[in-house]
Amino acid sequence: MPIISLNTGKVKEINQNGHVTTTAIFKTPVLESREVHPLGIEGDMQANLKVHGGTEKAVYAYPVEHYDYWKTLLKREDLPFGMFGENLSISEYLEDDVYFGDIFKVGSAELQVTMARQPCAKLNLRFDDNQMVKKFLASGRSGFYFRVLKPGEVKAGDTFTRIAVSSDRFSIREFNLVYNKDKDNIALLKRVIKAKDVPLKYKERLGEHLKKLQEA
Repeated sequence: MPIISLNTGKVKEINQNGHVTTTAIFKTPVLESREVHPLGIEGDMQANLKVHGGTEKAVYAYPVEHYDYWKTLLKREDLPFGMFGENLSISEYLEDDVYFGDIFKVGSAELQVTMARQPCAKLNLRFDDNQMVKKFLASGRSGFYFRVLKPGEVKAGDTFTRIAVSSDRFSIREFNLVYNKDKDNIALLKRVIKAKDVPLKYKERLGEHLKKLQEA
């Protein structure tokens, strides 16, 4: 499937109710080709590099199929691509069929799925809704981050296709479920801890929770 929209954003200051916040969540579509490098996409920025960006969150993709859900839930039609801060607005690949460690061909670059999105309060700012983070997590519609295995170039309309599937087949949907909603699901907790491509910090956190459940 082709990339529906390629989106980038610069760091800027937003004044909300007298409080100034620095953010780069306001992504907008670009038509020209952009380079994909180990720290992200040419022309894209992050405000707080302690929690955003880096090699493990170099590129963020969000399925366009979710936009209709949000338009209905939020009762608003003004949701352009890039609204969720995604670099790649993509189609066909949803959270239940995307696995940690999957490798995708994106333009001439190759990207590997690293994690599900856990949004910060900047998402509330983007939607001018102080409950948006809670709604986002409850929905399970997280999208997913990539690391860059092979730098290249990408533009809207380029092919976005999976070229390797993780042997673990631990999905983004399953992670969202056990991390945000069904936190006492022992079967899923055991699976996520064994999945080699799930980030260690999450496996350690969930492993501690599993230990408490088993000791209770």
